[in-house]
Amino acid sequence: VYEKGLNRKRKKQIQIIDPLKNLSYNYNNKASTHRCPCFAYGDEINRRVKKEVNILFQRLLEYNEKTFDKFMQEITIEHEKR
Repeated sequence: VYEKGLNRKRKKQIQIIDPLKNLSYNYNNKASTHRCPCFAYGDEINRRVKKEVNILFQRLLEYNEKTFDKFMQEITIEHEKR
């Protein structure tokens, strides 16, 4: 009976304390041991993505100017007439 009571107390203490220790251990362990070479190229990847976004933005702007330029001019002329 005494041993069962001690075992229950130990289990409760382990359940209360162990999850926090386990989480911090896992976090520190993953952060320190993960050495993927892909992280070394993060700045280069970001630079390329920004460059591609700028190119797409310029293309979209040119397309919109070509597509809607006449339409906007007609609306402006009609508005000025009123």
